[in-house]
Amino acid sequence: MNDIFRHQVLYLLILVFLTAATKVRSDSDIDYKHGISLMEELKYTQEFTHFEYLNPDAPKGGLLNLMASGSIKNFTWNLDAVVESVEGLWRTYDRLIVRSGDELASYYGLLAEGIALSQNKKSLFLKLNADARWHDGEPITAVDVKYTFDRAALTLDGRVFLQWLESVEIINEHEVVLHHKEVYTNASLLVISGQIIMPEHYWRNKDPTQTHATPSVGSGPYRVAAYNRAFVLYERIDDYWGQDLPVVRGQYNFDQIRHEVYRDITVAREAFLKGLLDVQLEGDIRYWTKSLKTPLVQNGSIQASTFRTANRIGAQFVIAFNADSEMLSDVRVREALTLAMDFSWQERALYHNMQSRVISYFQGSVFASSGLPTGAELKLLEPHRDQLPDRLFSQEFELPKGTGYGKDRRALIRARELLTEAGWHINRGRLVNTEGKPLEFEIMNYNSAFQRVLLPYTETLKRLGIKGNIRLMDSAQFIRRRRARDFEALIWPHDLLAPPTTHLRSYFHSWAANRGMMTYNITNIRHPAIDSLVESAERATSLTELTAATRAIDRVLQWNYYNILLNGVDKQRFLHWDKFGRPKHEDLAVYGWPFVEGWWFDNDKASRLPTIDDSENATSAPQDQAG
Repeated sequence: MNDIFRHQVLYLLILVFLTAATKVRSDSDIDYKHGISLMEELKYTQEFTHFEYLNPDAPKGGLLNLMASGSIKNFTWNLDAVVESVEGLWRTYDRLIVRSGDELASYYGLLAEGIALSQNKKSLFLKLNADARWHDGEPITAVDVKYTFDRAALTLDGRVFLQWLESVEIINEHEVVLHHKEVYTNASLLVISGQIIMPEHYWRNKDPTQTHATPSVGSGPYRVAAYNRAFVLYERIDDYWGQDLPVVRGQYNFDQIRHEVYRDITVAREAFLKGLLDVQLEGDIRYWTKSLKTPLVQNGSIQASTFRTANRIGAQFVIAFNADSEMLSDVRVREALTLAMDFSWQERALYHNMQSRVISYFQGSVFASSGLPTGAELKLLEPHRDQLPDRLFSQEFELPKGTGYGKDRRALIRARELLTEAGWHINRGRLVNTEGKPLEFEIMNYNSAFQRVLLPYTETLKRLGIKGNIRLMDSAQFIRRRRARDFEALIWPHDLLAPPTTHLRSYFHSWAANRGMMTYNITNIRHPAIDSLVESAERATSLTELTAATRAIDRVLQWNYYNILLNGVDKQRFLHWDKFGRPKHEDLAVYGWPFVEGWWFDNDKASRLPTIDDSENATSAPQDQAG
């Protein structure tokens, strides 16, 4: 008996044993539904045929050329893998449930055609679609689901995002139960919706946490058709098992999607203008404004568009302080350093007044605080009043707003007052403490583009006698030191998913303030009030309860100045060659924009575009006239 056959027999025996050992349940015992939400009424009924923001009659065909910024080295799905997954790999796998793009927190079945929550809300029953198949023809079963979650729970990410999972129980080949240690909340459902299901029969004798240079067996609408170090090409599967499901119809319309590797964004921009790439996402305001002047945009060959989704909220980037560091443990020092950030100048000089600063960790959503706490929010805060500053209850939180020209003298005067209160004074032009030790700290940075934000900031700090040293390093070193909490300050992304239930514990709870953990509480927040409020948010069973808890969390975070909040999550700016069709109602998908999965190739539009040679002669922006 060979090893493969022995393992197959073993898993069949396990399946039989678990089926026999489990209390017999039948379809009549479980009230399966097509979808689930713990925050709102489902928009789509059992009879729905497609999401409203998609075009169910979108034609199939064509090639879509996109940029890849990472390497084509690892075809595993980021289970503790050191090397990031290949761009677009998610298209080759399916998930149990998917979140709709036009609802805040509603989920519908993909692999799971039936969803049911037990009366005590501790067990989620999932009935798999009997037609679901892996690309090699093998059926997708409960064994695959159990393997996936059992394996994922052992990873560093799993210990964070799946720490609520008690066990996975197989009922039969197509029914499985995910048991919660406490009760199901939206945070748990969001994690499940993001977990791709892996083929147990493929990974049985392999380690999915290691780097794998060849594609595995998938189940999604695409498979890997070709690849090398410079590109990866996906091809649409004509007989994809789920192509007629309501949650799929209108998506995955391109016959082929190719990701080409470009290490330099400047080279990628030129490749786009030459027609080698079809879409250019532009996150730099300078290049966005410049691109609008190019002849190809002005004559309509290239379309300039924007889209704002509501599923990402808060601050796009922050300067995070390590509250455990000797220099930054005092909240008065952190507040002074925050006051020294003149964002008004940056808004004018760097962002062309097209980006604004946030003052809330949940800005851009109903979860953000404003005014003074009242009602249910105040009720949550009251038990912790002795642990909170008085001004949280009496003063609306604000950040200084200058003219955008020169320095904000009032903010700097207040910063100096706070530093004096904290025991710092000027000695020979340097700010020192009572022991004569100067206030000096390092700001880690992994992206040279952030230098234009950090350099003016450190110049302002000099006016206070503070020395801020910017340390530009490669991303690998940055990640290692961030995980080890081996830093004083750093700049990094801080946007959150809406609703933010999944991120609250990982970002703000003291449980996540541990070195080496794959969590985002890198500021080492350990505040009993925040811990209690996060737990209240996690227990919320309605949008009203969640909103009150997050607004209370927001206030405690604001008044403790753990981060300097910078620009808010902005609308997505992008350019694309005018050869695509787009859904008429895609603007409804504010919680999950169907880019580019809901687009399709338009042969008529494509035939009217200039050739590559013609486009090369029309890419330069018009020159400014001499005054």
